[in-house]
Amino acid sequence: MLEFGTALARVDDLAPDPEALYLACVLHDIGVGAPDDATTGCFALLGAHRARTFVIERGASVELGECVHTAIARHMDPRTPREHGAEAALLHDAAHLDVVGLRAHQLAPGQIADIHARHGREGFSSEFAAAMRAEARVRPRSTAATLWRSGMPIAIALNPLDR
Repeated sequence: MLEFGTALARVDDLAPDPEALYLACVLHDIGVGAPDDATTGCFALLGAHRARTFVIERGASVELGECVHTAIARHMDPRTPREHGAEAALLHDAAHLDVVGLRAHQLAPGQIADIHARHGREGFSSEFAAAMRAEARVRPRSTAATLWRSGMPIAIALNPLDR
């Protein structure tokens, strides 16, 4: 994820805070599979809250915690959340690149192959699809559920990164 985000930063000429982007990439799915929480409505929001707490409790600045929170909270948006900062835009696009191949055509095939050589994809699509199917059941009014019902399974199956 981080390598996709870094590669897209070069394409988009963005200069994210490297620590914030790293933390957002590492922690972005910590809410997946968690029990329903009526105060959040979406695993991305639940994960964003947990990530912010985790980062700040370990001595990071509130500003860094908020940046990580915003990036994670916005990563499931249907549109790239550019107005929320470089980290949010890059985490969003890196996650969508990983899951459905969005923007894959903007990276060199060799670059994608190098990333896959370091971080294999075996079983990723089926595991991610199972997680989103479960999310849709647990949080039926969430962004994940809406995207699932709107064709996410087809987009995952057609991901050019898995061909």
